[in-house]
Amino acid sequence: MKKEVRFVPAYDKRNDPEGNFGIHGVAVAFFLSGPKGGAEVKITTNWYLPQNRSANKCESFGSGIIYHAKTPQHENQSVSSEECKLTGGVCYCDGWYAEGDELFEKMIAGGDKVIWARLQEVYDDIEVPK
Repeated sequence: MKKEVRFVPAYDKRNDPEGNFGIHGVAVAFFLSGPKGGAEVKITTNWYLPQNRSANKCESFGSGIIYHAKTPQHENQSVSSEECKLTGGVCYCDGWYAEGDELFEKMIAGGDKVIWARLQEVYDDIEVPK
C-alpha cells in the first residue's frame, strides 16, 4: 500500500478569467492506494493567502472520504475519470461527504493514524470482480 500526503495551495480566484472560483485555504489531502485503486480524504484548513486572512474566519473541516475503484462498485455506476492517479487509469469513485467532519474531529485527538485506518477500511471495501 502506498501512502501519500499532499498540501494543495490556498488560492484567491475571485477575478479568474474563467469565472469567480472564490477563496480557498490550504487543503491537506491524504491518499492510500494499492492494486484495487485507492481512497482519499481532504482536510480543508483556514490557512488563507495573506491578503485573505482578515476576511475569512472559517474553521478547518473534513471534506469527505472518497474511494477510487478500477471497476464499478454498484449497478449502473458511471466512469468518473479516464485518467485517475490512484487507479492508474479508468476510475469509478464515490464517497461519504458527511463523514469528513467526523473523521477530522477524530484526527485532532488521534493524529494521522486515525485517517490511515479509515482509508484502509474504505480501500478494503473496494470490490474486485471474481
